[in-house]
Amino acid sequence: MLRRTLLLLTLLAPSLPAQLLTPSRLAQNADSAGVALDIVVPPIPTLEHSRLPYVFVGVLATGLVVNRLAHVDADGGGYSDGWNTRARFSDKFVHALSGFALTSVGIDMRLAPWSSALLTCGAGAGFEFTQGYVSVRDIAADCAGAAAGAAWRKWRAHR
Repeated sequence: MLRRTLLLLTLLAPSLPAQLLTPSRLAQNADSAGVALDIVVPPIPTLEHSRLPYVFVGVLATGLVVNRLAHVDADGGGYSDGWNTRARFSDKFVHALSGFALTSVGIDMRLAPWSSALLTCGAGAGFEFTQGYVSVRDIAADCAGAAAGAAWRKWRAHR
């Protein structure tokens, strides 16, 4: 009976809602019927998941273009750029934290951890160039945060 039901579900798959055909839903139904499910149903890829990495890259690129054209965050320079600025809170720590966060968002949007870190590092460097004054230390902090984010997420995934 179960095999006939699964065959019927397979034939009707295009006309059924995707949430009814997930492996977990099929396993729940088989378990509730007291039947062991001995087949594996591969997940159905969705279009949204395949577009997410492009959305991430597009958002990073849009931020660079907007800052270049509108100078939303201009930096005229003219100050001593060290690891510790005169602000109460370290500017470099904020750069590292934003690199970590952006890398994590890229990973959530289906990018590989190190690909997300590389894109985030490149966007951080590009953002420095769009500001007017390029701080090598800011770029280093962006990239260090991105690398830490990728390493953290990769470690958490394998734990």
